[in-house]
Amino acid sequence: MTYIRNTKYITINKDGIFVGGKPATKYRGKEIFNIRYVKRQFSDIQKEYPGVMELHVLSSETSGKYAEPGSPSPIHGRYSWYRAKFNDGKTGAWVCSSVDYGDTVGCAKLCAFNCVFHIKNNHDYRQAVFGERTGKENVQSTQKQVAKPLTPISPVVVAINNEAQIKR
Repeated sequence: MTYIRNTKYITINKDGIFVGGKPATKYRGKEIFNIRYVKRQFSDIQKEYPGVMELHVLSSETSGKYAEPGSPSPIHGRYSWYRAKFNDGKTGAWVCSSVDYGDTVGCAKLCAFNCVFHIKNNHDYRQAVFGERTGKENVQSTQKQVAKPLTPISPVVVAINNEAQIKR
């Protein structure tokens, strides 16, 4: 697997959102969409799976099959990839979301939002990102999983739904 510097991806952890170890509100020159939501969802994920230390989110030119590990490119593109880092310092494989944002701008804006959304709400995707680390010692759920798999959501639908919630 190709080494990718932390300046090329977003890191989400209990302390916030970072790029290259520095607090970030932008990724690849674009505002990160709905940072408060991303932080809140990560907090919920960490409560449910206390072995997860952080999530990494990468905008890549490389596509892949949904919820399959692979080798993304560190070159900015329209596909997002996610991986988890665990409390013991080990890092899981990059997993493709297969969401095609249509352009690099959409991916840079929405990839963190979609990362926490998919991991929190989609059992199959969560299992793929946590990978071999689904053992009780690192990614132990505090609740029984009953959620059905969701299909990838459209960034346009997310934006429209979010706008509707903001207006309420």
